[in-house]
Amino acid sequence: MRKIRLDIGGPKGNLWYVMGTVGQLGRQLGLSSDDVESICAKMRGDTFKKLGGQANTYEQALRIYIKEFPFVELYATHDIGLPADLCTIDDNPEVYEL
Repeated sequence: MRKIRLDIGGPKGNLWYVMGTVGQLGRQLGLSSDDVESICAKMRGDTFKKLGGQANTYEQALRIYIKEFPFVELYATHDIGLPADLCTIDDNPEVYEL
């Protein structure tokens, strides 16, 4: 299976941009707007915040994103401090990305 690649090592790594791709992918997959909002709420950690906890960290949000969209590969052209199972380092990427 081919993967869509998203370079999170630059401006597209901003969590708000990543959550915007949830809407794009959701529409292409036929998800409802409620489904898209539910995924974004999970990424933000809305339930934990309502219970008095902390919002999700960047890493936690990205893990939810990958769980929901396993066909998307997150990568960067330099080390951005994320675990290898979450983000691939590719210093010479082919550009077929979201």
